[in-house]
Amino acid sequence: MPSEMSPSMTAEDDIATTAYVSTVTEDSITEFGSSIPILSLSHDETLRININPCLDSAKVQQVQELLTEFQDILTSLPGLTTTIHHVIRLSTNEIIRIKPYPLPFATQEFLKTEISQLLSLGVIEHSTSPYCSPVVIVKK
Repeated sequence: MPSEMSPSMTAEDDIATTAYVSTVTEDSITEFGSSIPILSLSHDETLRININPCLDSAKVQQVQELLTEFQDILTSLPGLTTTIHHVIRLSTNEIIRIKPYPLPFATQEFLKTEISQLLSLGVIEHSTSPYCSPVVIVKK
């Protein structure tokens, strides 16, 4: 949950709080009569949440209460949903292939690790699509 920073603020101005996330063992959460599949987490994790320092103390307290209330579903792991299926309709039948950009060795290792993690979480899957687009790594 990134905080919005005004132009005069810096990253050091952010107030940080820690949210403790409990283990989620259910395969889905049912709310409003529909079942929402979620990732099963096998470990507890600690999230670092930045709260906008421009908020008054009542709003900060409200944010902290929301974080506590929903601590069982907050996670730093990427997720996915199977409740809807999205189809990308292309404007042309022409197959687009763009050559990969060269990456430094250290970045290649990072990319392999990230791809492995996303594959193991089920967020992405192997593809044999003829389409190809290069990966762009953006540092935080």
